[in-house]
Amino acid sequence: MAARRPTPPRVSQSLSVPLVEDKQVTRAFQAVEQAVQQLQEPRARSVVVADLIVGSNHVQHALGRSVLGYVLTPTVASAAFAHALDAANPRPDREVWITVIGQAQPGARIEVF
Repeated sequence: MAARRPTPPRVSQSLSVPLVEDKQVTRAFQAVEQAVQQLQEPRARSVVVADLIVGSNHVQHALGRSVLGYVLTPTVASAAFAHALDAANPRPDREVWITVIGQAQPGARIEVF
């Protein structure tokens, strides 16, 4: 009779906060626990299809906060194509500025997060 291969237990990330008598220490632990929970929450993402030209592109997004980064899926293959996030944007909560060099990208898919 064949035996099943033993499987190791799955790893589950969690925060364990000890119970203490001091109220200030308890509040500090609660603040750390809340901060860790906020970091573990999935970030909202927005997908935009835009025609990118060579130069500066201002693309509207619906995140309602500053963009941490983006993923760009080009539509035209070119070894000369490059892109970068422009940090001079005065309205990062409404739009992302992307600088494109080398080749325009009509209908490019941009996922901002």
